[in-house]
Amino acid sequence: MSNLPDIYEFIEQYAMYGVVALGFLFLVTLLVCIWQIRRMTLVRERMDRANLLLENVRAAKGIESNINYLLERIGTVIEAPVYAFYIYDTKNKQYILKGVRHSETDFGKVRPSYSGLAAYKKEDYMPPISINMTSIPSKSEMVDEGEVPLLFMPLGGIGAVRIGPVKKVSRNTKMKLDEFATQIQYVLPELILSERMRNQVDVVVASGKALQNISDAAIDPKVTLNLMLMASLKSVGAFGALFFEKLSASWQISTSIGVEAEIQRELGQNDAFLRFICSQIEGKESVVIREGEAAFNEIPSVLAAQGTQTIAAAQVGHRGMLVYLFQKNTVLETDPFAMIANDLLDIINSQAPIQHLSKVYIRILKKLARMMDNLNPYTVGYSDQMSRYAIIIAKEMGLPEDEIRDIALAAYLSNVGVLGLSSDLYQKEGKYTEAEFEMMKLHSEVGASIMSVTTGNKRLASFIMYHHERMDGAGYPAGLRGDEIPVGARILAVVQTFLAKINGRKQRDPLSFEKAIQMLISASGTQLDKQVVDALVRWYQRKRRDPNFAERSLGNCWEMCCTPSSICEHCPVYINSNKGSRVNCWEVEGNLCSSHGKSCATCFVRTEFVTRSSVK
Repeated sequence: MSNLPDIYEFIEQYAMYGVVALGFLFLVTLLVCIWQIRRMTLVRERMDRANLLLENVRAAKGIESNINYLLERIGTVIEAPVYAFYIYDTKNKQYILKGVRHSETDFGKVRPSYSGLAAYKKEDYMPPISINMTSIPSKSEMVDEGEVPLLFMPLGGIGAVRIGPVKKVSRNTKMKLDEFATQIQYVLPELILSERMRNQVDVVVASGKALQNISDAAIDPKVTLNLMLMASLKSVGAFGALFFEKLSASWQISTSIGVEAEIQRELGQNDAFLRFICSQIEGKESVVIREGEAAFNEIPSVLAAQGTQTIAAAQVGHRGMLVYLFQKNTVLETDPFAMIANDLLDIINSQAPIQHLSKVYIRILKKLARMMDNLNPYTVGYSDQMSRYAIIIAKEMGLPEDEIRDIALAAYLSNVGVLGLSSDLYQKEGKYTEAEFEMMKLHSEVGASIMSVTTGNKRLASFIMYHHERMDGAGYPAGLRGDEIPVGARILAVVQTFLAKINGRKQRDPLSFEKAIQMLISASGTQLDKQVVDALVRWYQRKRRDPNFAERSLGNCWEMCCTPSSICEHCPVYINSNKGSRVNCWEVEGNLCSSHGKSCATCFVRTEFVTRSSVK
């Protein structure tokens, strides 16, 4: 019993040690938890910053806009007067300045501290256009440019940001900038690729527009007339000129310069004036009629009211006539009008072979479009399908024949612009990257330039240019909306959307005919023109009610899918049809549907029939 106090003392002493140990363990555990929470918070903040970066950096905005945003984000980490963004040029082995951001209104002012003995002096700091650097730091570090202290922020060898002037940067700030640099490295290659692609296309488009201006003058007689009339007006001193063209038995004003529309309309309807001019010029190359002469009394009052005092006219072959209007009683030492008319006639006659060459170009472009279609079984017959259904819609809408011809050709060559882009793009399977998609979007502009150069037909070119516009204004390239979009382009948009639904790809099956039609109807008014969609739906409904198609598809598969003869001539369905058989293609064994990317189970030729039959 005498030892009990010692035991109690021992227990009490070690219990105290246990409490201290437990307290220490609790404190360690608490610190670990706090560290883990802090670590998770930092990770979450980094993820949020990364997500914010990815959400706001888009190739579609262009590299300048994206760089400006990136510099603004860097400005939230470190404050400085100037932020300069450079991209490494592998060809010249230099960092090239791509964007500058200034944080103050009097940006770039370096105010070094001087002793009281020296007068205060301002020094402008402007980032250099290029930087030669033999060694690149792996992390953000301070560098000196002359007497200007700057922070160099490397972007993995593909770019760099120079920030300054700054005197001192904390270790924590450098760590944040290095983390941000890592994030930028994920998006910067895409932006550089997008800019490179855009520059290539800009060259194609600019070259196309330059060629287009030359081509218009060479191919289009109206453009030639305008150029000749504008050039000759100044040389002869006239205020206005008209070109009359003989169509059938009557004369019509084809082109005019410097003549008000109302006067032009009245002159075009004044047969007496035209007969008078023709009688005066008969047997002559040109004639000048001045105020005070007896013949001048025959001119229409509308010309006299405008102050016309002299009229000169010249024949241009047997089917053209030039008329110049002067506001003074002109006396010319020489008569230039016959020479102008002869030059104009010579140019017009010379345009005939060029117009023939234009038709040759179109034939070549159509062959190229078909070749592109045939590179992939899933696009075989695509251009023919585009043209076929565009014609169907245009006729259903009651458009004029000449406009239907332009729509048909524009539909066939709607994707010809991809010939001016990389072959890797139009042969790619699967989803495009954002930069690749931006590149592909430019095919409509390139295609329009190609058609303007080769045909001189601006209406046809406009159908190709704007066939990716949307009725709600969310399309490209110009963001047109509603009736601002040419009707031909609206038709192409509907046909292209329809074919995208009913034609499959390697990575996806096509929609059924009924679902494709329903999706067109759902997109009416927002993406697509409701009148155009209604025209296609109306045509199909009328065809589906035709009793001739009660027990069969709406047409032969080679007609509806526009399959080329090179495939059809070996197909038993096609062979049997030439023998009078009228059997549905999916009912024939050994058909060649797979040769043009079709499967009988999902082909719209069959799904349309199945849906129609199930309703009976």
